Amino acid sequence: ASGLTAVQLRPEPPVDITGHVEAEAAPGAKLSRVQLSLDNSYSVDAGGIPIAVQEDGSFVIKNVPAAMYRVTPRYTMNGYLKAVRFGNVDVTDAPIDLSRGTAAGELVLTLGVNGGRIRGLVTDEKGVGAAGSTIALLPVDRSSDPQRARDASKLTFPDLQGRFGFT
Repeated sequence: ASGLTAVQLRPEPPVDITGHVEAEAAPGAKLSRVQLSLDNSYSVDAGGIPIAVQEDGSFVIKNVPAAMYRVTPRYTMNGYLKAVRFGNVDVTDAPIDLSRGTAAGELVLTLGVNGGRIRGLVTDEKGVGAAGSTIALLPVDRSSDPQRARDASKLTFPDLQGRFGFT
């Protein structure tokens, strides 16, 4: 009814991604406890594609659909996702491009430790702890990718004395 004829859709095939997790200053850590996922704009709320990390840090993600992805940390053993490399390209702050149905090489995820800690006290105008507050930690550089900025943001709530912390 639209007048289009002979339209062909050629979806790219899914790819398998191999890689490993490196944990700085954590020899002997049980890397299988790390919880990471591949996310794109369609999978963020659904939890993405889980990355099943083995004890030695290696992983294989099978049949990943062609799309643009980011690695989302779910649990990093009190560390943080410091760097993401795909082949020879640093994609820490950029998407992993699988849109052409090919993997550019091994996916290497580096976990950092001692990422820092922020502690504080929220008080009202009388100097009394403000327990009903919400404290937001936002990235300085708000990326053009709103999902990445959202992932980098943190919220916390103070205790009854107004104390709060981010780790």
